Amino acid sequence: MSEIYSRKVTMNQSLSMQQVLKLYHFAKDYNGYIYFIERHKKIALSSLPKLVSYFLTSKDKHTFKIVIEGTETNEAFDALHTIYSSRSTITAFTTSTLNNSMESRS
Repeated sequence: MSEIYSRKVTMNQSLSMQQVLKLYHFAKDYNGYIYFIERHKKIALSSLPKLVSYFLTSKDKHTFKIVIEGTETNEAFDALHTIYSSRSTITAFTTSTLNNSMESRS
């Protein structure tokens, strides 16, 4: 069953390019969709140009929502969090589950 998982994350300082690449590779390998939402913009982690641009133009201390759509979303978030945990603070989270029969109608 697919889930949608989101957490509000505050970055205390910008990520290194190595960390950005790790986020990108994780998102490319994940069986689902992972993105950030900040100021009504959606940044897909599977798009390296958008991801790099986002971190190059963001301020050191900024807040965004990370959204994970797919299976095993809690585990996916934990794996992502290990990549950037030294530079962030988690403030809130929500999880919801989608019914697979509803998804197949789209």
